[in-house]
Amino acid sequence: WTSYSPTAVKAFLSIDSAVSYLTALLSSHENNEDLQETLIQSMCAFLMGICVHFNDDDVADFTKEKLCILIENRIGLERFQDAIGGIARHEIYSRTLKHPQPAAKEPGDLLLDHEFCRLLKKIEGTVLETVLKGSSSHSAKDSMTTMTPADSALVSQYKDVIREQDVQIQALKKRNEELDAQNEELNGKINELQAEVGNLRDQNLVLRAAQINLGDKEVVVNNHCETEEVEKCKAAMREMEARISEYLGRIQELEKAGDKSDVERMLKEKNEELETVKKDMDDLLELLADQENKIAVYKGKLAAHGEKVESDESSGELDTDDQPESSN
Repeated sequence: WTSYSPTAVKAFLSIDSAVSYLTALLSSHENNEDLQETLIQSMCAFLMGICVHFNDDDVADFTKEKLCILIENRIGLERFQDAIGGIARHEIYSRTLKHPQPAAKEPGDLLLDHEFCRLLKKIEGTVLETVLKGSSSHSAKDSMTTMTPADSALVSQYKDVIREQDVQIQALKKRNEELDAQNEELNGKINELQAEVGNLRDQNLVLRAAQINLGDKEVVVNNHCETEEVEKCKAAMREMEARISEYLGRIQELEKAGDKSDVERMLKEKNEELETVKKDMDDLLELLADQENKIAVYKGKLAAHGEKVESDESSGELDTDDQPESSN
């Protein structure tokens, strides 16, 4: 409400301690990172600049010249320039300037309105130029005193570029913070997955050990079953050998009786029976050899797993039983 209104500027400057309050806020050199504090200082600097530019010198204590001297001595021209441009360096300024209708997601997005941002963009350069021209140090600088409107427009254009770059920097910083947070979250998930993989490996080792123990028990059971089958085969062989001995004895008795034809007939029959028995014995021997091979394999597996393997007492019996067959 003070812009473009010398009367409003006069009314404001007539308020006791108004200028001193603005000066105290701007002369404070505290490095405050709070956005609201930064915006307040920028608005104070902009308001003092408006009071200089639209001042018609009706208030004797705060004429245009005296305000410029006050800004130079109490605040400093560099700090004043930095403060008056502080608003434009924030993302909220650019966003509000581009969108006339507010679309705020948070309360902080409503700190500025569109019309104020338009006013700041329009007269910031002019107000700052008026303050710099009115300062004593600025009058000694020819480059500043001879600034043309074209130069002012160029400076304003450069400021706009700097503002856009500042906005981009702020956006990149925000994106970097988001990526850092995502990185930390992913690292946490990786650690959880690594711990889960370790647990699964331990469970796999336990399952393998249990499977080996079950396999050992199965080998022992199969070994017991095969041993029983071998014993049955040996018993059958002994029975057949006894029958063969019986048949041979009867043949010898018939030969002694002298009945040659009957003896030959019976001998032929017994020879046929003998061949059949021998064939059955060969089959049994093959089966026995196969069973012994299986037993040897099972013993090897048991020994590989650290089990104690007792000597097979039946092996001696098997060798003894095989000798008569080889002699016949």
